[in-house]
Amino acid sequence: FPTRRPSDLWGDAKGYLKSGRFSSGVQKILAYGKVREIPIFNGVAAIAEAAGTVDRLPDYYVGHLSAKGNKVIADSMFSFIKENALLNH
Repeated sequence: FPTRRPSDLWGDAKGYLKSGRFSSGVQKILAYGKVREIPIFNGVAAIAEAAGTVDRLPDYYVGHLSAKGNKVIADSMFSFIKENALLNH
């Protein structure tokens, strides 16, 4: 994910939905991966995009991921792994 702590997901996703920008912490983690050519899975974006609005964010995450949130992360992570050719054949 890129968050500093799992509890940061709420604030990071909420901030992204309000401003369209990731928090400085998320930006630093994504930049680190980009500079080193390391794919970074962005769970914040996955949850924020699934929720679509701040009002719907609790359907996916309140203190921890809900069943719906876990499904979004699992599906998004699987797509990320395939898109980045990270599966061993």
